[in-house]
Amino acid sequence: LCNAQGRGYFVPATVRVPSDRFGFFTDHSQTGIHEVRKPDRSDREAAEAIVEALRSRAYRPYYFHINNKIRFFRSHWLGESVVQAFSRATDGDETLPTLAHRSRWRFSRIVNTYRVRWQKPFERDGIPGTRPFVLVTMHMQPEASIDVHRKANQIENIRALSRVIPHGWEIYVKEHSNALGFRAPRFYDELRRVPGVRLIDPHADTFRLMEAARLVLSPSGTVCLEAGLLGLKAATFAPMY
Repeated sequence: LCNAQGRGYFVPATVRVPSDRFGFFTDHSQTGIHEVRKPDRSDREAAEAIVEALRSRAYRPYYFHINNKIRFFRSHWLGESVVQAFSRATDGDETLPTLAHRSRWRFSRIVNTYRVRWQKPFERDGIPGTRPFVLVTMHMQPEASIDVHRKANQIENIRALSRVIPHGWEIYVKEHSNALGFRAPRFYDELRRVPGVRLIDPHADTFRLMEAARLVLSPSGTVCLEAGLLGLKAATFAPMY
């Protein structure tokens, strides 16, 4: 509607680096940022300080770290359940899953987490190895920035990558640590069948892997922004700013 009327349409969201600033994105998928004004010398100095802090690991985007916990119980779940069960405040809200659905979903995540931990599909020792490799970091899904694009199937992305990388290269696939439990063990079994793929422990040192990789790839993850700011080669599967 805004575009049809010649008006601007801007979506505010964090730029991740630095995490305490936000930009006005020009569309919902965050492919571009509206430039409010031209950057000046003070902006350049601030940016250089942030990049230097990133390079020395004195700074990490807080969005990932505050969410990097697997919580089997959250106190607000009880309040949500009481409101939904005994109040009419949520009547008619078709976007709200039923209590039974949410209970099954949360229970399945707990079960999947323990199944994955028992099967131990991830590597940590001897990483990185001697062969050149591409680092692919997995993304949480559903996720608005990638699910609206044709490149949303992460396994298919990695299959396509395996067909175009040079002979002898490997693909290090690093799971998002907060995604443990969201994907069943068969997901990782399917990934391991892709030629050249090695599943990397979600808690392995991403910076060390980035620095050793020939290329860093992610559906739309902050890791590619970090790599780019550090002067490393990186790309996203979905269009991103």
